[in-house]
Amino acid sequence: MCGRIQSGFATSTPAAVSVGVTVEVPLIQQLAERLRRAVRETRQVETAQIQIRGLNEVRRRAVGMWDELARRAPDVSAKLIAERLTPDDIMIPAGDGFLVVYADPKDALAQSQVLQQTLDGLFMHESWSPMLRAEVRHQSLQADAVIQTLVEPAPFKPALTTLPVWSASQQAVTGYWTVLDHGPQRPVRYGYDPGWSATGWHSDDKDYLELDLAILERAVADVEACLAAGRKCLVGYSAHATTLQSKSRRRAYFDALAEVPAPARPYLIGRMAELQQGTPSAAISGWAQQMRQISPRVTMEIHHAQRDALEMVVPGIYGVACVLPSSFKTPVDVVQQARHIQIWKRDLGRANLRLRLDHVVEPRLLIQALDLQIDYFSSAALWPAVADADGVKPFSRDQVLRAMARLAEEPSSA
Repeated sequence: MCGRIQSGFATSTPAAVSVGVTVEVPLIQQLAERLRRAVRETRQVETAQIQIRGLNEVRRRAVGMWDELARRAPDVSAKLIAERLTPDDIMIPAGDGFLVVYADPKDALAQSQVLQQTLDGLFMHESWSPMLRAEVRHQSLQADAVIQTLVEPAPFKPALTTLPVWSASQQAVTGYWTVLDHGPQRPVRYGYDPGWSATGWHSDDKDYLELDLAILERAVADVEACLAAGRKCLVGYSAHATTLQSKSRRRAYFDALAEVPAPARPYLIGRMAELQQGTPSAAISGWAQQMRQISPRVTMEIHHAQRDALEMVVPGIYGVACVLPSSFKTPVDVVQQARHIQIWKRDLGRANLRLRLDHVVEPRLLIQALDLQIDYFSSAALWPAVADADGVKPFSRDQVLRAMARLAEEPSSA
């Protein structure tokens, strides 16, 4: 057994070493000596940072079985981790997880992989909530960075924003898009993975479940606020491709989706976000079917460079969405994008599917969206982000043209 405490609860005299972390005094001394030795030898410390994801969601339910799961998960995890460490390894509670400091740096990566497999085996068991999962990251850290990891992490608060969505047929803002905002200085303004926005591919297995759940929570709250005020409109939520592809994350997400109150469901529009070309149609169809059980309208997002909008379309889809780039390198790139949009509109129209374009800021593409009567589009240049969804807002084609004319006279700020 390694020198440690069990899940943050000491059995002997405790001492605080950081916010929210309590450990035994001998363990503090052992860690301090380990860090001093690393500083003297000018080397890094081999660690594993372990996070139990989904505990906040379980705690929010905080009744009956859920409350018990939230209490037991750290205890059982700590016991399993301890069984796989050497007597000289150190394990310390940190936030919703643990920090392991390895005594032997040689096999630190392999040991971290064993811990990941062990905890995966624990939380994949049916007796645990599918919302819970473990993430183990091996890191080589400087001594001061080790101390920093022991600080209680701040609550997850993504920078979400709400963009109005204009409907060509109704000549009004009829919906709102709840989305992560990377900020005006980033090449990719909206969306999840900047790597996917650039290439159409996810370079590694990113975990966007907490962001998906935050977006869903915000969208539902906006719908309920509108209904309470006597206003009706559509509000968009999204489930990222990597959430849907992972069995554990998918189960957690659909569990949360199933709890959406019935009155709000007709006013939600779902999106399977950032799908890669080549994703099996059977998988997309299954995800769409589960989402449609809660919200009748479900769209799928394709990459802006994908020529064939129908390639991955499955029965029951409401439409196809695309987030356009913030900028284009050359005029030829704009012409190429315009050609894709024209083909998408033609093919989707023949299939009786809607086309939605988001983040349309290039003036020539704004004109095209209007001329082709793109079913829905959003543009922070024309309809800036708002604090909350605010119901249907009439906005005629003439008003759009006048707004575009004013935009052409001013420097772009989108």
